[in-house]
Amino acid sequence: GFARSHRAARMKHERRGILGRRKNGEIFPGEASISRISVSGRKIFLAVFRDVSEQVRREEEIRLQLALTRAIAESDDFDSALQESLRMVCEFAGCDYGEVWLPSNGGLRLVLGPAHYCREKDLENFRAASEAHKFEPAQGLPGRVWVSRKPAWIPDVARDENFPRAAHARTAGLCAAVGIPVLA
Repeated sequence: GFARSHRAARMKHERRGILGRRKNGEIFPGEASISRISVSGRKIFLAVFRDVSEQVRREEEIRLQLALTRAIAESDDFDSALQESLRMVCEFAGCDYGEVWLPSNGGLRLVLGPAHYCREKDLENFRAASEAHKFEPAQGLPGRVWVSRKPAWIPDVARDENFPRAAHARTAGLCAAVGIPVLA
């Protein structure tokens, strides 16, 4: 269509939804500009394509932050704000399961708070196993994150020596885990 038009250029902001494909087959979002020039009576087109994956990811993260802020502000209480925030983060990250661990009243252990299931049927036993735990500082992923106050990643929970719920995680089909501290 551009080749048949009388325009000399189409800028990147004039068209959305362009996808590129890397050599390895991965598809990624992009934007393109195209210009037409005439050299010795021949039409020559110059197209510039740019990968905008990082920009798209940042925009998605900003939308998530705004949605989280709105959900928290509109919540009636702490528990409903926490539950809705967990659901939104799990859906954004594509997690099958997420749970919150909170300091107990005495602050000596972590106790299970809300959870979010994306595959509820397979995860009921893991949730029940989690309810039976109360983590001490540095114990399991929750305790590890609690003490370090830093995110922690376990690529294979079945092989981690400090993941007490490993057998239940395997049964539920959970392989990896990440813990993120929320400091307030």
